[in-house]
Amino acid sequence: MSLPAIKYLLSLLAILLAVAGWAAPAQAQSNGGAGSTSNSGAAPFSLDDWQAHLRAPEAPTRSQLYQGNDAGDIVIHPPPAASVTIAANHLPNQAVSTNAKSDDDRLAAIAISDRDFFQAIDANPNVWPEDERNRRAQTIYNQYTQYITDYPDDVTAIVLYGKFLRRAGKPDLAYDVFRKADLLDPNLAVVKQQLANHFAEADQPLPALDLLRQAESIAPSEPVYHYEIGELLNVFYDRFLANKTFDAAGLDKTMESEFARAAALAPQEKGFAWRHAECYYDQRNPDWNAALSAWLTLGSQTTNPGELQAIRLHQARALIELGRKDEARSLLALPVSSMLEASRTALLRRLSASSATPLASPVAAPAAASAT
Repeated sequence: MSLPAIKYLLSLLAILLAVAGWAAPAQAQSNGGAGSTSNSGAAPFSLDDWQAHLRAPEAPTRSQLYQGNDAGDIVIHPPPAASVTIAANHLPNQAVSTNAKSDDDRLAAIAISDRDFFQAIDANPNVWPEDERNRRAQTIYNQYTQYITDYPDDVTAIVLYGKFLRRAGKPDLAYDVFRKADLLDPNLAVVKQQLANHFAEADQPLPALDLLRQAESIAPSEPVYHYEIGELLNVFYDRFLANKTFDAAGLDKTMESEFARAAALAPQEKGFAWRHAECYYDQRNPDWNAALSAWLTLGSQTTNPGELQAIRLHQARALIELGRKDEARSLLALPVSSMLEASRTALLRRLSASSATPLASPVAAPAAASAT
């Protein structure tokens, strides 16, 4: 995986963790294992709710890149041929004789086992010995494949199966599964997003952009898709210029507008607004007046001392770029925490220097509002 692709995924991880919950199923605290159909203390499980979540975005973290020492080392194998037939695209292709197109109770039981398994690993990567963890994962895998053998057109099951494979560190298999889901229902934005994530991870930004545009068209009010497009454009900025997808002015404008749209659609999520304000640092010819306005707006929306200190430094940077040195000097005279002192010192040097060499973003957002 290339450095730009990794950078893209890591940047998406930060913002999507900050807004986690849009695509998450009912939360549970149990360490329930494969095959369990109940979860003591968990919110009631509703397959209808889960199906609604399928239309919401999911953080693109369900790959071996993010699993570290936990789920990324899961070992699963296709079950014996006598148990289930696996098609060339990793989906069963032999359906049993039935008039039904799904079995909601059966699928809900599998989905609960899937949910509980990964929640247990998220809470404690060493919750089970390796052999036991793999056994549980294999059981869930077998349940999904057998279910899809019986109900090959149940798109809900196929999407859940694809997400399971992503979390189990099998992104290539998951890609084939999501392709099948896309054929069954081409109007699922989250499937377009999952396919886009696959291409971004594979260092192929053009098809990733096309798929994210499709997701955005299907669900224009979903901020995550706008955010992801902005981040994709940022990380693969030079590539998009080289292949003449955009010129520099068009790329800057498009990237900024996508981040701005995400922030406007989810004003309660600070991470989107911070990322929008910071995107001016990523541009070839930033509009520093617009950048200053974005930081002024953020400053008016918080009373958190740490955030205000960081925002003032960002405002000072924009003022320096605009040649409004006295205003910048006033902001830089205000005290900051020890964590921000180095940034303030660098800006003071910038203020006194005659050079106008562009700098990177002077400070990162505070943890409570981090978008990068």
